[in-house]
Amino acid sequence: MPNIEHRPLSRVSQKLAELEEELLKSGFSTDLMLPVREALAASEQQFADERQRVLHKQAELQHRMGLAMDAAGIGIWELDLKTNALVWDKWMYRLYGIEPGTFSGAYEAWKNGLHPDDLEQAVRDVEEAVADVRPFDTRFRVIHPSGEVRYLKAYAVITRDREGGPLKMTGINYDITARTLAETKLLEQTKWLEGVIEATQAGTWWWNVETGETVFGDRWAGILGYSVEELTPFSIETWTRLVHPEDLSACQHELQKHFDGALPYYDCEMRMWHKDGAWRWVQARGKVTERGSDGRPLVMSGTHQDISERKRLERELIDKVKELDSLYNGITDAVFIADIETRRILDCNHVAEKLMELDRAALQRMHVEALHPDDMLQFTMQAFARQARSEQRVVETEVQTSTGTRIPVSIMTSKLEFHERACLMGVFRDISESKEAEERIKAANQQLQASEQQLMAANQQLQASEQQLMAANQQLQASEQQLMAANQQLQASEAKYRLIFENLQDVYAEMDVATGLFDEISPSIIQYGYSREEVLHSPARGYFAEVGEWEDFMNTLLTRRMLQDYELRFRKKDGSIVTGSLSVALYQFTHDSPLKVAGTIRDISARKDHELQIRENLKLKNDFISSVSHELRTPLFSILGFSSMLLKDNATIDSATRHEFTSIIHDESSRLSSLIEDLLTISRIEAGKAKYHPETFGLVGLVCSVVALFRRESAEKNLQLEEEYPAIEVAVRFDRDSLKQVVMNLLGNAMKFTLSGGSIKICVLLCSDAACIQVADTGIGIDPADRDKIFEKFYRSEHCEIHVDGTGLGLAIVKELLESQGGAVSVESELNRGSTFTVMLPLAASASEGS
Repeated sequence: MPNIEHRPLSRVSQKLAELEEELLKSGFSTDLMLPVREALAASEQQFADERQRVLHKQAELQHRMGLAMDAAGIGIWELDLKTNALVWDKWMYRLYGIEPGTFSGAYEAWKNGLHPDDLEQAVRDVEEAVADVRPFDTRFRVIHPSGEVRYLKAYAVITRDREGGPLKMTGINYDITARTLAETKLLEQTKWLEGVIEATQAGTWWWNVETGETVFGDRWAGILGYSVEELTPFSIETWTRLVHPEDLSACQHELQKHFDGALPYYDCEMRMWHKDGAWRWVQARGKVTERGSDGRPLVMSGTHQDISERKRLERELIDKVKELDSLYNGITDAVFIADIETRRILDCNHVAEKLMELDRAALQRMHVEALHPDDMLQFTMQAFARQARSEQRVVETEVQTSTGTRIPVSIMTSKLEFHERACLMGVFRDISESKEAEERIKAANQQLQASEQQLMAANQQLQASEQQLMAANQQLQASEQQLMAANQQLQASEAKYRLIFENLQDVYAEMDVATGLFDEISPSIIQYGYSREEVLHSPARGYFAEVGEWEDFMNTLLTRRMLQDYELRFRKKDGSIVTGSLSVALYQFTHDSPLKVAGTIRDISARKDHELQIRENLKLKNDFISSVSHELRTPLFSILGFSSMLLKDNATIDSATRHEFTSIIHDESSRLSSLIEDLLTISRIEAGKAKYHPETFGLVGLVCSVVALFRRESAEKNLQLEEEYPAIEVAVRFDRDSLKQVVMNLLGNAMKFTLSGGSIKICVLLCSDAACIQVADTGIGIDPADRDKIFEKFYRSEHCEIHVDGTGLGLAIVKELLESQGGAVSVESELNRGSTFTVMLPLAASASEGS
């Protein structure tokens, strides 16, 4: 605040003195001015008193303002814009973390304390405020000598002279570090929340419970196929209108429970009407965020998520579980699932509950040991360990029910994973009836033995008088021993043949001729996809490919009574057809027993395929020999014919004709040489004696030389032979002779399969890491059925509409020569449109680096 001075009163006193002087000059007395002077003196005293009061008030106000700014941590500064001298109060030093004695008081010293990233902007703000562009209102970071970074807020005003020039800049600084960090954290949390909402595809909503006002986010509306504009204006009725009528009351009930504080959150699944006319499952979650003083809800917010897909999967899972549960509990045997490591029972079916006379919950608290009586425990646990190691499948033991009843069981196990644990599933079959039958047989045997002993005692009593009866009895005993021995041999044979029957690779079968049904079939029928159970007692005719073949087989068998290696096609379960070799015979145990067919079925499909391959190979070989003979004979006849004409009519043939004949002989010789070279090349490749001499040479030059050899032939066939080369030579590293043979074979192949009037184009290209040769023709193209086989040796298409001579070696040699030296060949073709063969070659080292 500026100092209050009495300059106006001084000017009045000066004017009075001047007036008195004028009065004296005019001859008047100065006493006339006395009342005025007295009044002026009184005014001066009053003004002095008022000035003293104002100064006191100003000092008091400055003191209070200083205390307030001290309490708020506000620093005051002043910058002289003429000298750049900077004055700070004590709080400025605290804000910048420095001692008063270490600060020079210069504008440059202030800039040294600013964060480097904020310095340029802060200086620009000062300059723009001085230039009166905008007020000085900014924020920046300062770095304390300790390295701590603080955020400061700065305001200032500019004092200017009468012309508007800047004189000084007065301002304040205060610390906003805590606020800035809080704002940054809030921004990060906001971004994190937005990311969570985006990741979960959740739609947001806000509801003023008292007024009914609602706000729905874009994603909330999008879940139901609407835009926000289509649902505007929003209200709680917007939500109730879209909820399925059957779900509305349940949702409102859950909402009321949350309002009452019974639930910490509102969480409800409901169906809502989608714009496309379908119901979509939506999960709504929310929470009351503001309550009145009486606890009533005021504001609530939350999210919606589309859970239609989850609901669909849940329904499918429930249906699958019901299906598996029906199957699981529909088994007539008891089923237990036990953890292999802990031997704890994890699950069982209803039959298991009936067997053990315990409910499932009680059984799931037990271990396997608790199912068996103590005297059978060691044996059963050893069997359990073997079954866990897959060393044993079936064991016979006993279980003991909750009432103490012992029940003999046969346990068949298999491994499975249950609740992410390795487990054994055991099927417990009650074998009480079979055991009782064994006991009855044992008792009968004991009775028989007792009867035999009684008979022996009676025989001993009669020995003395009935020697003949004794001899007969001895013969009877001998016969009985023979019978027992025969019975043992029969049992041994039965076991042996049963073992053979169960492990037979061929399928053994018996069929009743009258019914046509299988009476017996070996387990090896599984190789055809069938189980023994589904084939047994089913019509045999249905398993063979053709009814006519089956009837021919039966007629032949009934005529001959026995057949060896009779071939018949058999249908596997997957529908595929295989060839079987049948060795069968008719037999009849007694004259009144049914006539049956018995024998084996052997799958000879592999042998038949091998025989077919041999026949195809022989055909390829014969075709190859025929083709080679023809290919050799044609150029030889041309050479012999034209050379004979030259020899016989040498004097009468003009030079042009002689040159033509000589050119033909040369071309046919080259053709013959190329053919022989193909034969030698494939022979060396198959013998593993192919040798290559890679060298660096120009690819364009080699291709040009080969193309020249085909000029006459292309003209004779009325084919347009085009060439395209790069502006610079392309250097490759390859065996020169091999590459020449590759190009000749590809051009020769194009000549063969391009009709008169067509065109052939050969291009040399430079790729990024390889050289490329392309031979494109407008020929007949390649049938898709042949495209994967054209590079096989001796292969000649059966789908070609025109007859073309050849050995079937050209493309096979191309592939072998290229791939054995780091090259590659590929083909693109369209039937009746032509083909393009592409050869990729390794560049020479210098060319590769240059490219």
